[in-house]
Amino acid sequence: SYAVLAVCCLSFLSVPIANYTIDPYGVFQTNLLPLGAATNERFLKLHRLLSLDEAPKSLVLGSSRMGLIDPESLKVLADTSWYNLSFFAAHPKHLLHALKVLESHSRLPERVLIGIDLYPFEGEAEKKGLTFTPYPVDTPQARKTFYLDYLMASSGWTIVGKLLATTPSVTFDLEKGTYGLPLWEAEIAKDHSAFIAKRLAPEMGEVPADISWVQERFDDLSELNEWLASKKIETTFFIHPLHPKLQEHYSAKSVSEFRGLLRAALPTPVIDLSNYQPITQNNTLWYDQMHYRPVASGMLMEGITSVLTVARSTAK
Repeated sequence: SYAVLAVCCLSFLSVPIANYTIDPYGVFQTNLLPLGAATNERFLKLHRLLSLDEAPKSLVLGSSRMGLIDPESLKVLADTSWYNLSFFAAHPKHLLHALKVLESHSRLPERVLIGIDLYPFEGEAEKKGLTFTPYPVDTPQARKTFYLDYLMASSGWTIVGKLLATTPSVTFDLEKGTYGLPLWEAEIAKDHSAFIAKRLAPEMGEVPADISWVQERFDDLSELNEWLASKKIETTFFIHPLHPKLQEHYSAKSVSEFRGLLRAALPTPVIDLSNYQPITQNNTLWYDQMHYRPVASGMLMEGITSVLTVARSTAK
């Protein structure tokens, strides 16, 4: 009957209408609701950079740890424009994809700072789904497929969660490229000692653990480094500070293997801040055993600049 047909048509149309209007992943930029945890930052950050009249000359690259770093703090490294192009759960190949997108639009930076943490090189599977879909290749068909995937997605629970959230668990500042954790900051403001006891006290399972590092991801890191060199982009790699509990998680054998694989992938020197005590020994600077807070940005830059200063003086 016509009534059944009408109901079917409305049901079919309700999916793309809801996905477009509520925009749970942020790709349509309707701005009806604030960006939240499901936001596809891999798309939105590149879209932001490609829309600027003048592209930033310097980029921060890495995974979620790097995403908390205020790009303003990096002016001590180079007094120029910086943007944080880090992504949740990013692997080296995701960073290379983003840089190639910028290259296709003649937007390559002059320099990059790349943070290395151990997580991407462990055996955990690569994150998939609409939150992690990369920026589409610059062809009409690729863009059409990209947007259709979001229009027709089964996003019911994601939409409901976004509508019900009074305070988003994750916020994004696309002007800087950073993200924030307002709920955790609210807990810290209320009782920092209780927050530390809750987030930093739990053990991380088997300690110490032997890790089976993924060689393919070191190969991807090497490819990223070679590509950056071929484009004559000034590049600085550093190893993130590791919270003492995270340091305890890795066996001495695994750490030694990681360093060996890293040296093979990156023949150039890597700044090692894994045990940088101004950060590692101060629990007030950490959200959890993986992520330090944005307030640590300045200290992190002090550690990097001190190593670079010594290296430059030695080179003379």
